[in-house]
Amino acid sequence: MMNHPSTSADRPAEHRGASRNTLDGHAQVLTFSVRQAAMIRDLSFSGCYLEMRPPPDVGTAVSLRLVLGVRDGFAIMTNGRVVRKSESGCGIRFAYIDAQAPRAIKDWLKTAASALRSAGDPE
Repeated sequence: MMNHPSTSADRPAEHRGASRNTLDGHAQVLTFSVRQAAMIRDLSFSGCYLEMRPPPDVGTAVSLRLVLGVRDGFAIMTNGRVVRKSESGCGIRFAYIDAQAPRAIKDWLKTAASALRSAGDPE
């Protein structure tokens, strides 16, 4: 049997509406009355991927505290729903209840991207 490289037709369609940014941030996840620590691995305006064990099941509603600024402890509180699950974590789609949260994530992503570009520029 011959193995062939996968093609875009072999992979599921991409459902994300926003670009992802890889990072190492901390999160607290509250499902029902259970609080779990997690690591933020990807973040976009519409959701995130959290590394955590065990991850909640697909469809589970969660409350999140995302700690994005390690130095200054910048945190965002929001809600979401688990849309993907793997052995090592889960994908969360945000369901904003705080009107400030989307703006705060957008601003943080812009600042983080700018800092990464600056760090890559030799002076």
